[in-house]
Amino acid sequence: SGLNLAPLNCYAISATMAQPDVYKLSTTLQGHQGDVRGACFSPDDVYVITGARDNKAILWQRSDDGKSFTQGATLEGHSRYILSVAWLPANDAFPHGLVATASLDKTVLLFDPTHPLGPVAQVVGHADAVCRVNPGPEPNQFLTSSWDSTAKVWSYDGQELGSFKGHQAAVWDVAMLNSNQVVTASADKSLKLWQRDGQCTHTLHGHTDAVRSLAVLSEELFLSAANDGDVRMWTSQGDLLSVTRVSDQYIYSIAALSVNQYVTCGEDSQVRFWTVGKNDPDQTLPMPCGSLWHVHTRHQALGGNGDVIVSCDDTTAKLFTPSTERCANDADLAAFDEVVQAVLSSKASASVGALKKDELPGREALSTPGTQEGQHLLVNHQGSVEAYTWAPSGWQFAGQVTDAKEADYTFTVDLDGRTLKLEYNNGEEPYEVAQKFIHKHELQQSFLDQIAAFIVQNANVPTLGESQPSGNPDPFTRSQPAAAARQHFPNVNFVTFTKGNSAAAARKLSELNQSAQLLTPEHEAHVVETIQTPSGPKVAVALSILAQALPSHPEDISVPMMDLLRLLATMSNPSELGEATDWATTLAQTCTVIESAASGPLVMLAFRFLNNAVPILERTNAPTLVIALIQALKTGLSLNASSFKPAHLLAMATLALNTSTFLQSQDIQADNVAELEFTCLQYTTMLLAIRTLDSEGTYRTLVALGTLLMGSETAQALAESMPDMLARLQELSSSSEPRLQQASQELLALASKQ
Repeated sequence: SGLNLAPLNCYAISATMAQPDVYKLSTTLQGHQGDVRGACFSPDDVYVITGARDNKAILWQRSDDGKSFTQGATLEGHSRYILSVAWLPANDAFPHGLVATASLDKTVLLFDPTHPLGPVAQVVGHADAVCRVNPGPEPNQFLTSSWDSTAKVWSYDGQELGSFKGHQAAVWDVAMLNSNQVVTASADKSLKLWQRDGQCTHTLHGHTDAVRSLAVLSEELFLSAANDGDVRMWTSQGDLLSVTRVSDQYIYSIAALSVNQYVTCGEDSQVRFWTVGKNDPDQTLPMPCGSLWHVHTRHQALGGNGDVIVSCDDTTAKLFTPSTERCANDADLAAFDEVVQAVLSSKASASVGALKKDELPGREALSTPGTQEGQHLLVNHQGSVEAYTWAPSGWQFAGQVTDAKEADYTFTVDLDGRTLKLEYNNGEEPYEVAQKFIHKHELQQSFLDQIAAFIVQNANVPTLGESQPSGNPDPFTRSQPAAAARQHFPNVNFVTFTKGNSAAAARKLSELNQSAQLLTPEHEAHVVETIQTPSGPKVAVALSILAQALPSHPEDISVPMMDLLRLLATMSNPSELGEATDWATTLAQTCTVIESAASGPLVMLAFRFLNNAVPILERTNAPTLVIALIQALKTGLSLNASSFKPAHLLAMATLALNTSTFLQSQDIQADNVAELEFTCLQYTTMLLAIRTLDSEGTYRTLVALGTLLMGSETAQALAESMPDMLARLQELSSSSEPRLQQASQELLALASKQ
């Protein structure tokens, strides 16, 4: 490989060992409301501590059976996500040690596990998120690393004892290598070796992306894992001993099992067990979740039993053990494996990319052995794309790929000293993508507009103010106004919510129908057939079937039905659906669902369905149907809409926008249209007053108002007499976000024309 590697045998490491242990699930710890970002065992193996994105840590106590755990105290005090936890060694003052939690709020809290009602100390001193906390050089000291590009050493009373400065980006991990040396890993792609007094003795290069995690094998050897997918082994003198390719995706965490063995996890949803000196894992455990944020072990060289705990993005921590006494029973193991296989099949379908079937190999490719356990292979068999996973026994069928699509755009983004991967698909809402990106990587919320603007600019996303065809435009039934002189309105194109997996929704419907008898067998067969081979008449009937069934079922059943209804509305040309469906009944049923809904998701899906229905309603030649859309807005606002999540409010704001756009295609001289415009203006103004509306929702509401005002001088006159709307516009006209500022100023100018 061109690397100058020191010989392994100089360090008494043997690649020829006894057969590695086989790990199996021991138990799952479930008690958090967000991603579990860190977990660790207590030194006596009696407790486990977990920390999560719900800002809380939970103390778990091992039960008498030796494998299950009982949820104990909840440790609170952080104002933002917990990123790391550690059990610090005991000293005279704290004979059971201390639990340390590090957070995005830039602090570390220390708890006495025997009296966990509140922290015994709050450690303040970092200028940015504290992403790792670990034991320090002495029993009364601990280490931290931070996105502020430093690592620090502290006393148990929260006093800063020293600092390690020199990295040019976030320091993701810090650890004691031995009694005299500290090692740090950074997003600047380097590692540094330090003396305890803070003097840097070596800077180690080689990784090609952010270095995320460290594992100490012995006082002379340590491992580093990075976003480049490699694990590198180094000596305490800075010599590189080996490079192992672990994954094609980010590695988030690495931990030592012994001087010869280690374990890794990351973005590829797999826990891998390795022997030093080998290029293939001893064992690969696929997991039924997405990101695996952290792995912690009971290091055998330190008296541990080899158990492993993995922090997962599905709100759980999962324990694995090589011990037959501590592993789960056969039924639980079988259930876990079943879930893993189901998720593995789903992931294979969702992540393999936008493929051309004729470019894929046939099943003959399965005769060639894989290169490492866990490797995936896609083949084209009689027109179907199949996914296989390599195992010691050969290629194992993982599932059929039914909706293969990769991201249309993949950007490399440098934020907070970190290099991150941002993916975007055409048709997605930039602000929704940006918000998910912020949540995933714990970025500051202030980056939202910057990230969304980056997506819009670099993915050539058309904005609401641009004239673009929507759905299936028909120039003979709708005349589109010429390009607007104003920058932000009027809007001339409907905004819909088309992303989703209709096949998966149909399968869910069939599962529910078996137990709840939602539909007659004939109706179920028609809906499933429609999804497989949609056409205008069939879609119209399927829409009526689902709409009529909705109000008679509880919400857990109504949610997948409404999602399927939403997707069906986009499966045919609007002109084929307008007159073929009893829209008056369908809209009334949907409003009933909104009125009786107890959960935000069902309300959100109902509004998304209504948005998808607007292009169809425009073709019905029955403009009075818009009354149902306005009634839905009124009902949504009456449900304490300020408590809704931004995604739910965005669906409402989009309906206000689409309704305003719909009205502009009608005869503005008709009395009922003028009345509808006024009513829509009232409810859109109420929506604008909701302070929890996010940036994109606020913008869509402003564009809705502008579209109404530009289409009617009567609406402009009415706006001038609505002081609440004018006050809100005046407030937004000084917004720090240019588009909100400009749109508000344009609206104020319109309202003052009379």
